[in-house]
Amino acid sequence: MKRILFLLALCASLCVTAADAPPAQAPAAHNNVKLWQDARVGQPQFTTVRGVETGVLIQSNGETWRELRNGPVTLYGGILFCVVLGAIAVFYKLRGAIKLKAPMTGRLIPRFSYFERTVHWSMAGSFVILALSGLNMLFGKHLLLPLFGHSLFSWLAALCKNLHNFVGPLFLCSIVVAFFLFVKDNIWRASDWQWIRTAGGLISGGHVPSWRFNFGEKAWFWFGLVLIGLTISITANFDSYEIHKVGQALQIFCAEDLGGFYLDILKDRLYTTPANSPERRAAQSALWHILHAVTRLMAPILSFTAEEIWTLLGHDQSIMLTSWHELPAQDGEADLLERWRSIRELRGEVSKNMEALREAGKIGSSLQAEVEIRASGARYELLATLADDLRFVLICSKTTLVRAADVGAEAIIVSPSAHTKCPRCWHWREDVGRHEHAAEHPELCGRCSANLFGRGEPRAAA
Repeated sequence: MKRILFLLALCASLCVTAADAPPAQAPAAHNNVKLWQDARVGQPQFTTVRGVETGVLIQSNGETWRELRNGPVTLYGGILFCVVLGAIAVFYKLRGAIKLKAPMTGRLIPRFSYFERTVHWSMAGSFVILALSGLNMLFGKHLLLPLFGHSLFSWLAALCKNLHNFVGPLFLCSIVVAFFLFVKDNIWRASDWQWIRTAGGLISGGHVPSWRFNFGEKAWFWFGLVLIGLTISITANFDSYEIHKVGQALQIFCAEDLGGFYLDILKDRLYTTPANSPERRAAQSALWHILHAVTRLMAPILSFTAEEIWTLLGHDQSIMLTSWHELPAQDGEADLLERWRSIRELRGEVSKNMEALREAGKIGSSLQAEVEIRASGARYELLATLADDLRFVLICSKTTLVRAADVGAEAIIVSPSAHTKCPRCWHWREDVGRHEHAAEHPELCGRCSANLFGRGEPRAAA
């Protein structure tokens, strides 16, 4: 009560002061535009509070995102939602219900196991909860608040927020389980092309034979379950302010997938191939897409760093006014993921053998090693597709791939190289000083000579 009386007295005194003051100075006490403009510049000022960015009074980027979310995102998102519902209604009106051509026989065929049904309904149920709670958080104050009033809507909003926070992890886990459970049945088959040509019989009403899942179900699996599902799970963490989960995902991606694997392999192509070669330009294009995607994902967490990167990329508009970066579509993405998963497993086995030689003092870096891989069956065929690029993936100077008779004859043999090290690419090669330009550059190897003075070595996978 004392605090309330004090605030009322303060307001009264301000009003009296404002009434007695000259007219030109009256707005300054309550509406000092210059003061708030200085407070929103984002530059740290003096403060006695210790911590990260405690000297910044107002985070302008957060306010920019709030205005964007409450403005264009809400408006055009609502319009799109209504258009989709209208399109579905019009199609149903024109097409009508799709009925069975014959009465039900009563015979039941177990298409899915109890575990598969449990995973499916866990994913579907959590998706519905996330969708309804998300729609309420985005559109609720515009549609439901005028109908329910502030008291009832506040309870509903708090319930939706808590459901969104707790159901999100369940949805993400069910997506992962469903992916590994059904991915083997969602690979492209020849019969899918017939389904595409006839639109699955949706217009004509004819039956189109398919395997366990038709192309429409496969498209929903890859686009809906994998892409949209993961996007909803990640962006749900933003909406529920669980930014730490996004930070963990970005940290794991940058440390393991990007830094520990991709860039570790790619750096040889960037450092050694000709500057304007297709191989190096292709690598730069991939890095361009990665940089744009990661920068936009990190913007809500490291807003100032993201803005600096965005400015260096040549953009005048704030990164907070952009949407998520769309990566170019790649044919056979599922097969590529499985292929590189197997290759990474082999790389891990080779690294263990290299580490044993390093501990024994026989090699320094992995480039000092030569690797012989004896593989059979599908494993041999997989590694054979990499051809000479296999040594770049394994980060060694030489690889020899031998077809083994069976799995029992498979082996990985790592030995130190007996050749000389090239000071430019650091590979230990037998053609050091034995190439067309050896007289001028006796220290270089043949591949560096070709990269400097010729077309350059061809690179396909690494």
